[in-house]
Amino acid sequence: MGIPSLYLNQRDIIYCANDPVGSRTQIDLPSDYGMSNYEQVKIVTKDKLNLDAYLIKKEEIGLYTNTKSRIGTTILFLHGNAGNMGHRLPIARILYNLFDCNILMLSYRGYGRSEGSPSEKGLKMDVDAAMEFLKQNPTTKNTKIVVYGQSIGGAVAIDTAYRYKEIDAMIVENTFTSLPDVVECMFPYVWFIRYFIKDSWASKNKIGSISVPMLFLSGRKDSLVPPKHMLELVTIARNNGGESKVTFKEFENGNHNDTCTQFGYFESIQSWWENLGL
Repeated sequence: MGIPSLYLNQRDIIYCANDPVGSRTQIDLPSDYGMSNYEQVKIVTKDKLNLDAYLIKKEEIGLYTNTKSRIGTTILFLHGNAGNMGHRLPIARILYNLFDCNILMLSYRGYGRSEGSPSEKGLKMDVDAAMEFLKQNPTTKNTKIVVYGQSIGGAVAIDTAYRYKEIDAMIVENTFTSLPDVVECMFPYVWFIRYFIKDSWASKNKIGSISVPMLFLSGRKDSLVPPKHMLELVTIARNNGGESKVTFKEFENGNHNDTCTQFGYFESIQSWWENLGL
């Protein structure tokens, strides 16, 4: 693919909403994975797009009083750049079983059955709408909120924790310092194309300002996003007063898309979660 084509088609390359085939129409349900207490909801963005989402509810939510410490926790699940939210339901099921928490799984604009086309500006508006939904919904409005993001979803999670004081903690997996940095790594001989990337997702400029507890999960054999990106983000966070807030876990054999299958992955999340009392 030539440089002009890369420039013109960059968002289709970055946001692979049609990969694998059927990702826009074939979306598994939480009930397919044993999570029957859920709602399929439509979330409307500021620019009037309808987003598809699943709100998976903790079973005993109605027994608790109206305080954050008693009512529990909600995970805002922010998926990677390919597929749809249904592809992440196996991960959601494990988190749900471990923590008995609510999970809001969001299909970004242009993904699954959500309307629109993805972009950095658009995905930020999607998160704005999701956060408003969490604030207003009776099930989630008084819960703690943990953002969990994989790959580009990690960049979305970092931006969300940077912009919203309502976020109580953050988990990111195999994410990058910025999109231009990734492009330069992928195309070192035409490094200058980094200056023509429309969406920056400059996490390295935001991570130092985030004060909530952060868990970084990094696959050492990531062949898409070099692991040095995660290490740089961790270093920036620690150097900006976040030493006690940062937990960094590496998985020796983890590649970009299979780190969540590595031994100790969910145990690391569980230990971190329990130490925080979420």
